[in-house]
Amino acid sequence: MGSNTVALTINNLSKEIKKLKGIKDRQKGKYLSDLDKLNQQYKDLELPDYFSTQYNQLNKKGNELLRDIRGGKHVDNVANDIPIYIRYLKASLMDFEGKTNNLKHYLLSFYLTAALFMAFTPQFYGYILPLIFLVPIFLGVRGCKKRSINGFYMSMSVVPVGIMTAVTWIRYGIQAMGDFDTYVKAIVDTGLSQALSEKLIYIGFVGGILLLIAACCQLYFGFKNKDLFI
Repeated sequence: MGSNTVALTINNLSKEIKKLKGIKDRQKGKYLSDLDKLNQQYKDLELPDYFSTQYNQLNKKGNELLRDIRGGKHVDNVANDIPIYIRYLKASLMDFEGKTNNLKHYLLSFYLTAALFMAFTPQFYGYILPLIFLVPIFLGVRGCKKRSINGFYMSMSVVPVGIMTAVTWIRYGIQAMGDFDTYVKAIVDTGLSQALSEKLIYIGFVGGILLLIAACCQLYFGFKNKDLFI
């Protein structure tokens, strides 16, 4: 199954967008650049027949957008619809190229980052910070499963705070190992046993390293596979 129909629709969209008035040149240039790249990718794409329904729906959305532009739909509405269709094109291309399974890698790194962040943050930053991020994490989980771009952004919000918590724990672990007895005594003074206090220093240090690795993996998989989200 060829993909020339969508490529033709993309080409027609580019022609119509060039004629549009009221869209900033920089924004229009970004749309045209994305469409030109997608046109080249779709032009040479060969698809299995089981993608025919998704392919036809994708082409239908493009033709609807074309009709809106040619029919004189308000430029502000068109300016919102164009990037949405471009995201559909990119996400569908990931499906057609068999890259949908990459979503599992991102979700796994996100779940791990979120879990370690919730576990290790209260010791230094109290319980308010992890509680604040409960809603973004929850919305991120739901949205990412649906491949929503807003869910993706919500899930990515845990990366910077996760790195912050990880660096804090790693730095604390390095300092504690440099003056081990003093730090252990400080923990023992809070009411914990000597053995548990010693283990906590190592657990926090290792946990910080794991959190840093998970957050960096999430960041990497997020940027690499952001086109999966619509």
